[in-house]
Amino acid sequence: MLKEKTPERIMFPEPDHEMKNSSSVLCYHFMEKFLPSPIFHRLLATCVSRWRIAKRQSENQIFCGCCIFNLDLHHELTVLFREYVIFVQVIRFGTTAMTPSSNLCIEVKEFITKTLTNIIGNLGHSLKFEISIQCPKFVGYRVDCLIPLTDLQGNEDVPCHFHDDTHVIRSQDVLRFWFKEKVSHNKYVSLELL
Repeated sequence: MLKEKTPERIMFPEPDHEMKNSSSVLCYHFMEKFLPSPIFHRLLATCVSRWRIAKRQSENQIFCGCCIFNLDLHHELTVLFREYVIFVQVIRFGTTAMTPSSNLCIEVKEFITKTLTNIIGNLGHSLKFEISIQCPKFVGYRVDCLIPLTDLQGNEDVPCHFHDDTHVIRSQDVLRFWFKEKVSHNKYVSLELL
């Protein structure tokens, strides 16, 4: 029913190179390189029942494949779908603490992971997804700049080869928003067993 495409300002936001006011981009990468759009739409419907849709100049920020939610007075959540990846990012607005709340990011991750697992299980699908983090050097949302959680776990830094010049990503810098100190060692989340 949503026909309006996601605006460029959301797809390719202004860069926040130091990640001061935004979390890293958490990605649910579906292993079969296929994700039926009804699964994403059910996820959005569940998110709408939990969080209020953000507004810009009285316009609801919900589009075909994307929605922005108000988590609280200072935090917004972007949930975006491209091809076979669901992207999740939290942004903090304010003049005091600029970094998004890790507790809030973890709460979002746990809610979305549980919701996706339930939706896929209830529909009888056997889809599997891998949790990844998008390279923070890329501004916007791309399906080909994803670093699997398993590569980031237990490694202090990970080389990123998605750009013309290889650079190194400090694991702690991108994982600190979404995970407590100890990160799960499961590579894939299997939805067949749930």
